Amino acid sequence: MVTLIMLILAFAITLSFGLMVKSPKYGLWLYKGAIFGIMLIFLFLALFFWLGSNAGVSALNINLHPWRNYLLYRVAAAVACVTVFLAVSQLPLLFVKCYAKKKKWQIIKYEGLVYALTLVIGVICLSEFSGVGKLHDEKLQAGNEVVRLIDEYNNTHKTQCQSLSELGLKPVEDGFYEYKGMWFLLNVNDKAFDLRFCSPYDGDINYDFTYSSDIHEWDDTIIWQSPQYLDFYVKN
Repeated sequence: MVTLIMLILAFAITLSFGLMVKSPKYGLWLYKGAIFGIMLIFLFLALFFWLGSNAGVSALNINLHPWRNYLLYRVAAAVACVTVFLAVSQLPLLFVKCYAKKKKWQIIKYEGLVYALTLVIGVICLSEFSGVGKLHDEKLQAGNEVVRLIDEYNNTHKTQCQSLSELGLKPVEDGFYEYKGMWFLLNVNDKAFDLRFCSPYDGDINYDFTYSSDIHEWDDTIIWQSPQYLDFYVKN
């Protein structure tokens, strides 16, 4: 679908060159419209490519690491995309003579405002879908607090934490430990650990994420499950 749209827009640009000879105004705005359409596609890719659909996971990762690790390069790419396409959109104004110089500057100004507004809307959407709105969700961010507790324990004792009880967490059931109303399950080897973080069986929220210390990131892929946990969901 995207390929078809790109082909149509490319054809529109080609058509606009011929149209500018006989009807410069129509050719100019056809060209600008096509460039704007292509810019929207590239802007979408710059902001959302490989972002993922789980805002909870994104919020955990953004909170665990500096936000720029996840979002700054996307915003920078989006700004560059909008700037380049805005500049390309003005090229015909160097040659068409249907507008006075003052009118051309007005076109550039108002078109720049449209591009800037589009960029702002895109960044707002990025903030929404990347999980920024969940950065202050105490239940969700309990996952990162436990990760930090494990890292502090490992650094202090120079050895891997073998059980969440060593951090003062209370056992609940099925091998899980409770922290701030959330449940955690730890899997450890000599060099790394995986931490499963989920909401209680009868909770009103549905969180279930896994942190891998070897890549320092959360994922919504369940790497392992306790047999009791599986039995619960089979029965329900």
